[in-house]
Amino acid sequence: MGQGSAVPDFVFIFIERASGESLDIQTWLSLDGLARDRIIVQLHNYILQIRALKLPAGTLIGSVTSQPGWPADEQAGVSGPYADEADMNLALRRQHDISEFPPNVVESLSRSYSLVYIHGDIDLRNAMVKDDKVVALIDWEATGWFLAHWKYLKAH
Repeated sequence: MGQGSAVPDFVFIFIERASGESLDIQTWLSLDGLARDRIIVQLHNYILQIRALKLPAGTLIGSVTSQPGWPADEQAGVSGPYADEADMNLALRRQHDISEFPPNVVESLSRSYSLVYIHGDIDLRNAMVKDDKVVALIDWEATGWFLAHWKYLKAH
């Protein structure tokens, strides 16, 4: 993963070209069990590294750019960014009646979560591999600082 940096009024991420192929279903099926296991361990470790990034002071919940708008698959009515968890939960409840949420989601909204950095679209096709090595993660437009349970909420 490249290193991020900040200059007043600018946020940028260094990137580099990586040779490999997208880990689509055909590529996945062509790998033997040992290669698949190695890739899974590498992806797990990358996710842990991403989530362990230190939260900059004054960070808002949402896109890394702190601009309105969630990833493209999100509903426009919940656009963020949010100052804090209570602000985000209020926006979610404005978009959906609490009775629409399953009990486990309602319960998850009653707890506090830490903010973590997420890729936003971790999917096998967004991993570039060469043999049994992950050489890059691509498709970062959904990246940002979100509550640790954000992907859980999205799934429900």
